[in-house]
Amino acid sequence: MSLSEAIKLVNTYSNLSEYSINWSKSYILPLRKEGWNVKNVKKQTLPIAKNIKYLGINISTNWSELFSLNFNPLLTSIQDSTQRWIKLPINLLGRIAAVKMFILPKVNYLFKMLPVVPTYKWFKEINSVINQFYWKNKPPRIKLSILQKDKKHGGLNAPNFLQYFLATQLQYVIHWLHPNSKKQWIDIEQSESGEINIQNLPFLSNSVRKYPLFKNPGIATTLTAWWRANKLINSDIIPCIFTPIWHNPDFLINNKTFIFPKWEKKGIRQLKDVFENNSLCSFADLCRKYALKQKYFLQYLQLKNVLSSRINIKQNSLTPPPLIQYVHSGEKKNFVIKTIQKYKHDE
Repeated sequence: MSLSEAIKLVNTYSNLSEYSINWSKSYILPLRKEGWNVKNVKKQTLPIAKNIKYLGINISTNWSELFSLNFNPLLTSIQDSTQRWIKLPINLLGRIAAVKMFILPKVNYLFKMLPVVPTYKWFKEINSVINQFYWKNKPPRIKLSILQKDKKHGGLNAPNFLQYFLATQLQYVIHWLHPNSKKQWIDIEQSESGEINIQNLPFLSNSVRKYPLFKNPGIATTLTAWWRANKLINSDIIPCIFTPIWHNPDFLINNKTFIFPKWEKKGIRQLKDVFENNSLCSFADLCRKYALKQKYFLQYLQLKNVLSSRINIKQNSLTPPPLIQYVHSGEKKNFVIKTIQKYKHDE
């Protein structure tokens, strides 16, 4: 369909529905550059936009531009605001409260709305701007990391923007683990994940980066935040009792992921299904537990060989990461933040 035909169709609908479009305030945002005739667009007097702003978010067709279009302007705006407020007669507690009320909601909005991982440099810069506001451009008397601790650990509960970002993304991990929630984006991300069940994504290593599913911005951002959160508290994700066996990039036969359909139908899906008392179950035990037939003994040997090449199958506690019990329980964001703070404090 040509542009003129599309405009004509919209105008026809407008006449029937009595909803009109102000074409003088309209722009065209090309989703693809291929096959786009700019000359035809100019004839229709519709300007081409490289990005558009919707509900405070600058949207571009290029995913890599989302960070520079949104997070950098926000940082500049925060810097301007804090410089205006810096001479106000507010004590340290009041300044922390001001950041929580006026700055944190804006930052959290971008964290939630955009599938983007802010750089370490960005977090460092915003911390520097906020710290200058706390201490009125004077040398800090207390480290920012101490101010960000909760009060019982000697802090003042100042916002830790990195932890808020991680906690925001961990909410999506909770939805992955509880897919019964009626959210259409879960179905979309499951279709992008292919053979890998979306419930298994948090329990895969970063070797999943080489798979097509990691090209999905939402999945990539959430997984990156999940790995970073566990690294922050020195927690190992792999292996644990929830590590999937089938279609796992770390468990390969002939350099390919695999699945034993008959085993999967019997309910064998994760390491906890084939481990007992911290050791791999014998084939006889699996036969009794899952009613497997003797003809699957060769598959058992294959599975044993694959698992033994990656983990200790004789003595492995497979204890899940500390954050797992919280995301499994579907706890709220502030509870996840307190969990991260707890393990950071206990280091």
